[in-house]
Amino acid sequence: MEKFSFVFLIREDTCWNQLFSHVDNLKKSSDEVGNIAVVAVGTALLSCLRFTNLETIKETISRLSDEGTQFYLCINTMSRYGIKEDMLLPQIAIAHEGGLLKVAKLESMGYHQVVL
Repeated sequence: MEKFSFVFLIREDTCWNQLFSHVDNLKKSSDEVGNIAVVAVGTALLSCLRFTNLETIKETISRLSDEGTQFYLCINTMSRYGIKEDMLLPQIAIAHEGGLLKVAKLESMGYHQVVL
């Protein structure tokens, strides 16, 4: 059976709970779902920072990362907001090529894009 991979492009900090719901639902279909990646741009970066007070979001990112979901933050967004690598949650990798190019690269590898 073919497995489908997904990349979520999250732009707004208010969309994390919706994203987590989608990822959890996809994981319930594990026999049909391969890889899941999340690329954060714009204000979504606020929940990717070590100093966020949103413990539930930090815990969910940690849990999903432990379960194999990959998280990336756009280098251009980091630069625009003055965010340094040591400010990120440890589960967040930097998309050095930029968030949109990271999404395009994952799409070229067969990922299906979902925009939130």
